[in-house]
Amino acid sequence: MKLGPETIRELLAQLDEHGWDELRLEIAGERLVLRRRAAGEAATGIPVSAKAEPDPESPPSGVTAPRSADSAGRVIRAAHVGIFWRRPDPASPPFVQIGDRVEADTTVGLIEVMKLFTPALAGLAGTVVETLAEDGQMVEFGSALFRLDPAAPA
Repeated sequence: MKLGPETIRELLAQLDEHGWDELRLEIAGERLVLRRRAAGEAATGIPVSAKAEPDPESPPSGVTAPRSADSAGRVIRAAHVGIFWRRPDPASPPFVQIGDRVEADTTVGLIEVMKLFTPALAGLAGTVVETLAEDGQMVEFGSALFRLDPAAPA
């Protein structure tokens, strides 16, 4: 199931409009669960009203920004569905570029849902070796954003 940004925005609007805490959608065997964030979950200074998570019945991949290790390095993954932005605004340089050293708390991009922006944090330390998501690309929960080499020199 590939839901476009407008469809997801509409679903999130329905979630807010009706005061629902959760919305579950299943189409052709694909599941999407949208839940309101609990108080205190939003990043400091950035309001977030809802987020998308995988269905609890699907294989677990983490509660916050999921990470995975593989033979080619470690992958920074999206914490929720939305539009991924590599830079804070069109006139600014990207948050990170290939060759940059990041720490767990480094902001590597923003994920936008309904004009609300949530920082995408690295969640682990390493050197950026590959960009896997482009500026303005729609991402889903768990989508690969960057590949890191944890052993590469700074």
